[in-house]
Amino acid sequence: MPCRKARRALQNLMFEERRNTGTSHTQWEKVVGGSKFKATLACHNGEVKRDDIKSIIGQAGVTKAEFYAASESNKKGHPASHLRLMIGAKLPTGPITEEEE
Repeated sequence: MPCRKARRALQNLMFEERRNTGTSHTQWEKVVGGSKFKATLACHNGEVKRDDIKSIIGQAGVTKAEFYAASESNKKGHPASHLRLMIGAKLPTGPITEEEE
């Protein structure tokens, strides 16, 4: 899998990249209901190895289908994108107006 797709998946699953210097491995974190999930993304030559993808999926606490769906989504980092993937619903993507409240 290309590194950019794996990075997009983590972003869409609401992980935040932690500060990292001098290595091709990046650390990602997310807190859900008091539980902290940490994932390590190793990008060598622009590709992520199959075994590393399996490891990231386990670290992220998601299913294989959820991870691959998140890697295909073009709504990078949108707060509702992970919910859309999880529940299969179309959620509003813009700001809430007074009429919608």
